[in-house]
Amino acid sequence: MNGEMLVVGQGGAFGSIGAALAAAEDGATISIRPGRYEENLVVDRTVNLVAEGGEGTVEVRAAEGSVLVADGEGAQLRGLVLIGDDSRYPAVDVRRGEVALDGCRVEGASWAALLTRGRGRWPRAAAG
Repeated sequence: MNGEMLVVGQGGAFGSIGAALAAAEDGATISIRPGRYEENLVVDRTVNLVAEGGEGTVEVRAAEGSVLVADGEGAQLRGLVLIGDDSRYPAVDVRRGEVALDGCRVEGASWAALLTRGRGRWPRAAAG
């Protein structure tokens, strides 16, 4: 990570997670203050999204579409609750790259709460 820290929520520099994502440089950390955020997030760069108050204190909900679309090299999310209410789309759609959902809860109304596409990289043991 590059050391850039962006803060979302009451008293923070950004009123929405999406605005912070738009301003973030590759490798930034976005600290999200506790609360409920009605947003559709698009992560197209390497970022770290963290619930400032710990697991379950930040809820991100999307009434339409996916609550999170990941289309970058990678992202790490910690402690978020991601809810997709649209029965036509997965709650989380990983189109490209790798996404770590550490301590996150994902809920969806569609046929899949989490959809991944393509191939990812997995650590492999060295051939001996």
